[in-house]
Amino acid sequence: MASNSGNSHRSAPLVPKGELPRPGQTYIIRDPTSGRQITLVGGILRLEHHLGDQGGYHWECIEENGWLGFRNPVGHLHIGCNADQPAHYYNRPDTLGFLIATAQSHGNNECLTTTGGPGGGQLLLFRLGKMLVQLGIDRETDELILAKKGTEWDFILVPKPPQKAA
Repeated sequence: MASNSGNSHRSAPLVPKGELPRPGQTYIIRDPTSGRQITLVGGILRLEHHLGDQGGYHWECIEENGWLGFRNPVGHLHIGCNADQPAHYYNRPDTLGFLIATAQSHGNNECLTTTGGPGGGQLLLFRLGKMLVQLGIDRETDELILAKKGTEWDFILVPKPPQKAA
């Protein structure tokens, strides 16, 4: 099993390399390069180091009509993209959109899929018109962006709490 060094979730296993996230499970989505996690802070998605047990970095994997989605279990906001703007709007040739979490339902901008990357991590692919684009990180600004070449992410399985006896 892969190591989680530098993460306070040592008991939570990394999803084995090459295995896709499954609906019904909850994950921490981590950038293996920086060790930071996709975190909802003040209504904005950011990369953050572990912030303790205040939440914002757990993501429930859901499936609807064959598309995956990730929903924060506290505010029920879905990871999505604002890719409705034309490409020139961003004035950055490598950026096709930004990651957001504003929708309380799983709509077109919240549909994604995953696939294994060449380094063993998972690529997150968002539907943008008739193509799939990858979730990446602008390493200069730390913004979560949609790009033609993205980041390979680690998925750390969050154990379900034990059920209380009736």
